Amino acid sequence: MKFDELHILKGYFDPMAISDDDKARRQELADYLTDAFLYFFSVYEVHSMHNSMLKQALYEQLLADKISDAVSKVTGIDAYMSEHIRTLAKEVVQTTINHADKKKLNESQADPLKSDSSEDDSALLINNPLEPLDSPLPTSSGSLIEEELPLISEEDDEVEEIMENEAVSEYWFSIRRAMNIAYNETNTFLNYTDFVEAKERGAKTKTWLTMLDNKVRDTHEEVEGQTVGIDEYFQVGNSQMQFPHDLSLSPDPTEVINCRCAVDYK
Repeated sequence: MKFDELHILKGYFDPMAISDDDKARRQELADYLTDAFLYFFSVYEVHSMHNSMLKQALYEQLLADKISDAVSKVTGIDAYMSEHIRTLAKEVVQTTINHADKKKLNESQADPLKSDSSEDDSALLINNPLEPLDSPLPTSSGSLIEEELPLISEEDDEVEEIMENEAVSEYWFSIRRAMNIAYNETNTFLNYTDFVEAKERGAKTKTWLTMLDNKVRDTHEEVEGQTVGIDEYFQVGNSQMQFPHDLSLSPDPTEVINCRCAVDYK
């Protein structure tokens, strides 16, 4: 299987079949989202260093609020967006905790004298509970935001240097991870916005557009140039999607993560 390459530092949105204004809007949102994820990583690391961890649900709410703030600066947020924000925050927090625990385990094994004990619930810092999201959330359709490895291409010239200079465990709190998630999620949010706006202006059809190069995954190449009705679904591999990054029918994550396909609405 071939995957679109991730070149965050080399104009990630530039090759997409979208207008320059849309590219600029996506870059703006990606920057805001990167800051949101880095903020969460920093808060979590500080709490971990000082043994002052919050309950997981509070971290999820904290990150969901930061993501919502970022998205609202660029586009509107409806029930679909709110559902995905909550799912995104939950998955990012859970993955972060999982890898933080692995890091602590490795450190304790390397140094048997290092304590790995944690405080009980009564010692958690929950004096200032976070406010809930304003809009009600429908039942989550489920989606995989990240896999258990960094979302960087194996062909990326920088990968070897990254792995040599940055411990894999440190990746999960790094700017690279924040950017990986942010750029991918920018397409998730704004592809949905494009679809909604196309329907509002009366578009009747939509055409799937790939990058037209040898890095496009095979299943996306199969739908290149395919035109369907505005409310119809594209069959992408074993998944159905109304547009690239559509999560409404719980698509296979391999059809979503790092996809830079676009849609031409008529």
